[in-house]
Amino acid sequence: MDVLLHHRLDQVIMTHSRNTLNLRYVDNLLYLCASVSEGRQVLSYAEETLSTAGFTLKHEDGDPRDLRDPTDNRIVLGLIPRWQSGRLTPAIPESAYENLRQGLIMSNEAEKPSENALLRCQGWMYSLGPALTRSDTGTVIDRVIEMALGAGHRNVTREGLREVADEARMKWHWVLRGTRR
Repeated sequence: MDVLLHHRLDQVIMTHSRNTLNLRYVDNLLYLCASVSEGRQVLSYAEETLSTAGFTLKHEDGDPRDLRDPTDNRIVLGLIPRWQSGRLTPAIPESAYENLRQGLIMSNEAEKPSENALLRCQGWMYSLGPALTRSDTGTVIDRVIEMALGAGHRNVTREGLREVADEARMKWHWVLRGTRR
């Protein structure tokens, strides 16, 4: 699916709308446009392009939205996309923290509870790499440590999570640089 959409959709959209940043993950589409009206145009063009290949957009997320609106809490690929200070700054939704908290409680029933909890925390941090800005990472780590301690796990450390956060952020920036070539 990824290869097909790359050739049938991404390359066509990039040719048609050069100023639109396409952040697609398999069949989840996110277009960063200058305005809501431009977003509607790009979606309309994507719909036309996909229909020639026999596909249709699901339209499950509704109309395009302005990411500068701080009240918009729509979750896209596990994060809340926001446009702040002239850049995309994804936020971590509360549901992600709740899912981690539940997972840490469940890890107590695993064969190796401490190892399971540590791996859950590390995987969670890696999955949320785009939201781990230098200014927010400390707060995120503090919440994760608090949840781990609350579930009885003392092997989840600030230093360890800081390393994971730094690596996750670095990998995200590497991916972004690759999409701009």
